[in-house]
Amino acid sequence: MKVGDLVKVHPCGKSVFTVIEVDEGSGTAFIEAVEDSPGRYPWTARLSELVPADE
Repeated sequence: MKVGDLVKVHPCGKSVFTVIEVDEGSGTAFIEAVEDSPGRYPWTARLSELVPADE
């Protein structure tokens, strides 16, 4: 994963997120929903749980 990649938090997930920052040391990424919606905010997810949005 790298900054700017589009990802999902589950292979069957519907929501798509943009990777904002990657911390290889902790194995996490800071992600934010692509859709502009109320309550949208960036959050941290484990790299091992993210899948490319095109899969």
